[in-house]
Amino acid sequence: MAQGQDAATANVNANTLMLNHLGYNIYTVPNGQQLIGTDGRLNPNATLGRAYEANGETYYMINDNWRDAAYRTALRQEYTVSINGANDKGSFYASAGYLNEDGIIEFSGFKRFSARFKADYQAKKWLKIGANVGYVNSTTESNPNLNTSFNSTNLMYYTSRIAPIYPIYVRVLDQKGNPVIRTDEHGNPQYDYGVATTNYPGAQRAFSPTGNPLGANRYNETVSKGNKLNGTFTLDVNLTDFLKANATSTIDWGNTGESWLQTSLYGPKVSVNGQIDKAQTNTIRQNHVQTLTYFDEFGKHHVNVMIGHEYYDTKTTYLYAYAQGLFSPEIPEINGAAKPVSSNSYTTEYNVEGYFANAQYSYDDKYFASASYRRDASSRFAKQNRWGNFWSVGGAWLINKEDFFRADWVNQLKVKLSVGQQGNDNIQDFAYTDMYTLAPSSGSSMSASFWRIGNPDITWETTTNTNVGVEFDLFNSRLTGTLDYYYKKTTDLLFWLSVPESAGSRGYYGNIGDIRNSGVELSLQGNLIRTKNVDWSIQVNLAHNKDKILKLPKSKTTELGGFIDGGIWYKEGGSIYNAFRAEYAGVNEKGEALYYVDSKLGEGVTNRPGKNRDATTTNFNKATKYEQGSLLPDLYGGFGTSLSLYGFDVSLTFDYQLGGKIYDNQYAGLMSNISDAGGAGSAIHVDALKAWTEAKPNNAIPRMQFGDQYTAAASTRWLTSASYLNFQSFTVGYTLPKNWLSALGISRLRVYASGENLCFWSARRGLDPRYSYSENASVDVYSPVRTVMGGLQLSF
Repeated sequence: MAQGQDAATANVNANTLMLNHLGYNIYTVPNGQQLIGTDGRLNPNATLGRAYEANGETYYMINDNWRDAAYRTALRQEYTVSINGANDKGSFYASAGYLNEDGIIEFSGFKRFSARFKADYQAKKWLKIGANVGYVNSTTESNPNLNTSFNSTNLMYYTSRIAPIYPIYVRVLDQKGNPVIRTDEHGNPQYDYGVATTNYPGAQRAFSPTGNPLGANRYNETVSKGNKLNGTFTLDVNLTDFLKANATSTIDWGNTGESWLQTSLYGPKVSVNGQIDKAQTNTIRQNHVQTLTYFDEFGKHHVNVMIGHEYYDTKTTYLYAYAQGLFSPEIPEINGAAKPVSSNSYTTEYNVEGYFANAQYSYDDKYFASASYRRDASSRFAKQNRWGNFWSVGGAWLINKEDFFRADWVNQLKVKLSVGQQGNDNIQDFAYTDMYTLAPSSGSSMSASFWRIGNPDITWETTTNTNVGVEFDLFNSRLTGTLDYYYKKTTDLLFWLSVPESAGSRGYYGNIGDIRNSGVELSLQGNLIRTKNVDWSIQVNLAHNKDKILKLPKSKTTELGGFIDGGIWYKEGGSIYNAFRAEYAGVNEKGEALYYVDSKLGEGVTNRPGKNRDATTTNFNKATKYEQGSLLPDLYGGFGTSLSLYGFDVSLTFDYQLGGKIYDNQYAGLMSNISDAGGAGSAIHVDALKAWTEAKPNNAIPRMQFGDQYTAAASTRWLTSASYLNFQSFTVGYTLPKNWLSALGISRLRVYASGENLCFWSARRGLDPRYSYSENASVDVYSPVRTVMGGLQLSF
């Protein structure tokens, strides 16, 4: 009897616990029965879907497939026309194009109109002018819920992590007893936002209540409209037969207007009767290059020497404002809102000026040499550190042209060597000085608040490249390829250094040390069949890279031999992608997750790497962190094939990566255990069915037991192979015979179909390691979209 009472109590507690934590019950169970049985499993007599009475209506609750509702198959259309002509004085080219591409998320898409005109004119024998002008007008309608936040404003995160028990829509039963989506007084479908309201007496959703990114996508609006005008203008003056002057100026102007509407009908901005945000960005870039070139030939000697000056400048102005209290969602303007709330603007400018010279020399078309020098100044550094000097030298030798070379099957054999330096100033503007933000304080006064630490000592990051290679062409071009080895040393590496926020800033830029990258690259192309009507070739390329930190500041290495920043352990002799993680040690006899501890280092020491793995703990906070080595892949590249026969043509390309590791943050989230009520309502990966149980104590996945805090802690358990194979693209086409077209005045007609990103294979379905060497924590990034298209190519 006692046992029966205990079972009944457990049954009631299980039902109460589930309903309290999940918030929703979408099942109907027979009278007198419970949803969850004494064995902890769903009652087999339960049926999906539940009706209940409220406000004089019969509501109906059932689950939906959020991911299917979020994504769709999209249509892409692109049309291009062009015309060109030439005579003895000049030439011209004009084109226009239109692109209309629907997004794979509903209510998103991209439209673009582009036009280009290019012409050159020989005004005098010694004077030639040219212009290349293009214009682009584009409109992007994007989803308002694409960002990196792990919350209800991120559609990608939300639809992949919400449990499959929650409805998308509010539903009621119609007069025939069928469930239908409830509409408001305007005829708009009502979305379930996970909270009970006066109009919708639903339940409190455990997973991210008040949010529904599908509703936000329908009723909110994010639009970006852009205009871009660019022009390149050239002037060539032949001063003598061996001396030429050139001036080239490029000017790019761009304007982007953005609008974010958050409706007053539903969602988080209902309380303020809607919100409209507006932003305008104007950017003008100009680049001016002037050169003087001397070129001459005498005997077997060829000489080309050039000196020049370059000036680059970019200026950006930004204006932003938002207001609340919309008169109507149909008027998404600041003036259509009752309460302007905030606005701001700023201007940034960046410029680089430099002087350069280079010389090229060849003898008998088989010995080649080159040298160059640049001196550049960047506005991103303080005046005393603004200038940098960079150089390069190189040479090549065509061995096959030597008299002693006797190999008729070798068409070309070239060896080459080059050494050179490049500078990098790719950091934020004004990083050399302390930065402050301004804000109103009282009345018309302003106050300054410290924002970012400046470093006046930063200067150019310099990379010295050494390249040695071979180019070859064999068997009448049946086999061609290149083999290159490179050694790249970067000194004065520009790096963001984090500091405790108690310092008033999150960090600063510094030249922290030296690193080395070295590797080998191989590219081959083979022509297997080459006849009048059949041509078949294959291509393959591969690359291997290895990096090493050569030098770090003493202030960062004196105490611990290295330092931690962003989950990476930096030390001299190590990789710049050296992951620093606690190590997963399997499960104990109770099924709890275990993590290694270096007992000599002590429990909970996280600011230095451990060496020994002589103890374990179930408390992740006491686990030791260890160096994991470089996350870089061992090998990456691509391969493909092309075939043409009797008018048909086929091409296939693949890219791949072998080795390396990536931290699979998304998988870790889907395998997380519910440790408290706040974690309920999340989707769970199917691998949870393989978790440890008393009946299956040999399973390696920790138990999924409510209350366990460290089941899915951030450890090496989630470091996953970064290897992948991607079917990058294909093209299939047919070119009609010319004699079929001559009567129509058509010189060429080709019908084709093509596709991109057709299949992707990785260590785990859904894992795409291509955009990161560390972790896939960001969830606002599309994996490249699968695209299939067809078209006609006409020439007259």
